[in-house]
Amino acid sequence: LKNPNTEAKGNYTLGKKIGQPGATGFACLAVRNSDKKDCAVKVIRKAALCQKSKWESVVANLNNEISILSKVNHKNVIDFLDAWEDSENVYIAMEPCTGGELFDHI
Repeated sequence: LKNPNTEAKGNYTLGKKIGQPGATGFACLAVRNSDKKDCAVKVIRKAALCQKSKWESVVANLNNEISILSKVNHKNVIDFLDAWEDSENVYIAMEPCTGGELFDHI
C-alpha cells in the first residue's frame, strides 16, 4: 500500500465477522483501542487477490479506494478511518453501517 499507517494494526481489536464473506475477504466489527470507537474492518486476503489478477493492478485499485475514501466527507458515504497491511492481508477500517442489508430496504 502507498503510505499505510504502520501504527494502525495494533490500534484495533477485531471482533466477529459480519455480512457474507466475499471472494477476496470478509468484514468484521472492531474497536479502535485509542478511543474505544466502534468500527468495521474490511479484511482483504492478499493470496486471493494474486489469484485473480496482476498484483500491480490490484495494489493500484486498493490505493485508489483508500485514497477516495480518505478524501470524501459526506453524510451518505462511509467515513474512512485507517488502512494497514501485514504479510497476509490488507485492512481498511471504516465507520460501521448498522442499518442492515441494502437489498432488504429496496
